[in-house]
Amino acid sequence: MPLSVWILNLVVLAAVLEADLGYRKITTRRLLRPVIIAAVVAAFWLRGASGSGNELWLELAAVGAGILLGLVASALMRVSMNPDGSAYSRAGIPYAVLWVVVVGARLWFAYGSNHEFSR
Repeated sequence: MPLSVWILNLVVLAAVLEADLGYRKITTRRLLRPVIIAAVVAAFWLRGASGSGNELWLELAAVGAGILLGLVASALMRVSMNPDGSAYSRAGIPYAVLWVVVVGARLWFAYGSNHEFSR
């Protein structure tokens, strides 16, 4: 597995945990962060979607898993309003554990795709 896969996944994990863990103010920059990260990753890594066969089903399953994991992550983060009208979020250890497990699974899948279940 190329070093770039490790770097990409670990940088995304670090960015998410740094931005979300603890008690954080919700700003425009913070809301745009996931969109920007996804655009940068897509520009470097996506080679095009499959239109048929098992690859299409795998891609659809990955999209479904992403949506489900996003819902789980959002359930682990609390959002509240301060009296001054500013919004804050609070994420703790369960949120961090979810992200570490998800990134670990992504790395395992990347490794397994080349070594364990390449057929």
